[in-house]
Amino acid sequence: MRDKVLFLLCCGLIVGISFVSDIRILLGTMALFLIASLKNTPVLKIPVYSALFSLLLVLPYTVLQYVKGTPDFHATILLPARSFCILWICSSVMSRINLLKVFDFSRDLTMLIAVTLTYVQFYKRTMEEFFQAYISRSMGKDSWRDRKNLILSMSGYFFHLSLRLSEEVHQAMRSRGVIEDDGT
Repeated sequence: MRDKVLFLLCCGLIVGISFVSDIRILLGTMALFLIASLKNTPVLKIPVYSALFSLLLVLPYTVLQYVKGTPDFHATILLPARSFCILWICSSVMSRINLLKVFDFSRDLTMLIAVTLTYVQFYKRTMEEFFQAYISRSMGKDSWRDRKNLILSMSGYFFHLSLRLSEEVHQAMRSRGVIEDDGT
């Protein structure tokens, strides 16, 4: 029950922050989030990543506004502040709740979330193994070209892995009668 209440509270906060257009309220909310994060050190990474993502989100918009000659400082501050707050809420709440308990009213949703979480953990573990192998083989002498090649090879590997796994899951679901074969 606690997980469901936290999830609904998270959804309500996201909707509420989406409608806030006063920069002072959003900046105050950001300050509260940062103060709350200081008490819990592992959660402190969330605002840092959220801030970086927010800056990446607003940078193209700001550059485009300056190129057009119509800079809008209100939107330049509002967009990253809003995305920061929403990302922080999602990250902090989702790390504290069990999604399987939130959606336990539907067997299909529970199965879908269980499969999704399994894939997330599998991909995370595979990516960590990639980086460990890269570190052990590079011996600390990596260049930009090596990193670019690593990212490109990982992207190709994960793309092909996703295709293969999705085909296997589709065949398994079709053989169990979950998906009806339409002949195509």
